[in-house]
Amino acid sequence: RANFRHTGGYKIIEYDSAYYIIGETQRSNYYVEPMLIKTDLAGNLQFVKTYNTLPYLYGGGTNMSFTTMPNGNLLLCEARADDGNVWDKILSTCFLEIDTAGNLLNQHCTAGINTHAHYNIGVTHDNNYISCGSYYAYRSQGNGYQYNNYVAKWDTGFNIMWDLKFPGTFPYNSFRDFEQNQQYEIVLAGQRFADNGSLPGFNGVVAKVNESGNLIWTRAYRLINTLNNSDNWLYDIDLLPNDDIVAVGS
Repeated sequence: RANFRHTGGYKIIEYDSAYYIIGETQRSNYYVEPMLIKTDLAGNLQFVKTYNTLPYLYGGGTNMSFTTMPNGNLLLCEARADDGNVWDKILSTCFLEIDTAGNLLNQHCTAGINTHAHYNIGVTHDNNYISCGSYYAYRSQGNGYQYNNYVAKWDTGFNIMWDLKFPGTFPYNSFRDFEQNQQYEIVLAGQRFADNGSLPGFNGVVAKVNESGNLIWTRAYRLINTLNNSDNWLYDIDLLPNDDIVAVGS
């Protein structure tokens, strides 16, 4: 079984006169393998490749993204569980470098990085990498887990140069997408849980971070204020030529 989504991390890229589509194929309950499909621009299939070198990849969520690298290869960013108990274990992060023929060239896995999801990854102006998603932690109050809005910058050896965690009080806080403006600032969009008294639920959230990892500002938006527990999600962000921000969601 395979699934692909354009928003939230599963992506299609037009690159080098071809389309590359990333997704996952499920081989058992909650265990998945990354899948890469390549077609020509007319949609004719050139190959389907899966990569099973990573143990215990946790499916059921959009925890995968990819981008093109400065050297012309593809970079896939994926979360994985550290052992078979995917519900209870902290997740770490793996980066796969893949050439345009679908061959896995390098694999870099980080230890002790609690990044649950990489909804988007991109190359910065200085040829390092930015990823955004959520940070996995035990809840400070009550039972269960929480996912904090998260953005990180990685060097070319996939070491964290800086990262920002935005504390949350409920699961599923995350950044879904980002863009870089002309000042090399990072503008992010996602969602954050907020207890608004009689109308708790998720707000759409937009934030701006400078290239050194300092928060410039963050804004939360209750987009439609009609239902208790309403979910306001921002999935995609774009910048206009004057750096005004357009964010879309549901």
